[in-house]
Amino acid sequence: MKKISFYRVDYATPAELEDWVRERSLPSTANELKVKVREGDYVLAARFDLHTKTGQVRAVGRVMRSDAVLDVEWRAEGFDLHPTQQGCRFWLMSNFRFADSVAGRYMLEKKCTGLFCDVGNPP
Repeated sequence: MKKISFYRVDYATPAELEDWVRERSLPSTANELKVKVREGDYVLAARFDLHTKTGQVRAVGRVMRSDAVLDVEWRAEGFDLHPTQQGCRFWLMSNFRFADSVAGRYMLEKKCTGLFCDVGNPP
């Protein structure tokens, strides 16, 4: 079984996020992320609130296809993540891959796979 990776991508507006969902894509500005993701990986569309220091996840995408055509199936979601002070620096970037230990602490595998149980296990 392939190891699942978890990524975060920032979005500017709810309308931008709706475009990704409709187009089953990632933002056009995330070219470096597009080459990193693989089938079965998850992408969390989340903003970072500097005041509360929380990552506000509003959609989770599962990469269904990552060859010549990227296909991301999105599900609406609403949960917050609370990074450590050291982790906050990553949330200031437009996207990043969650370290395995951080994904484990956030229980991302359980949260994400539960949203996509109707499409089976990751490849």
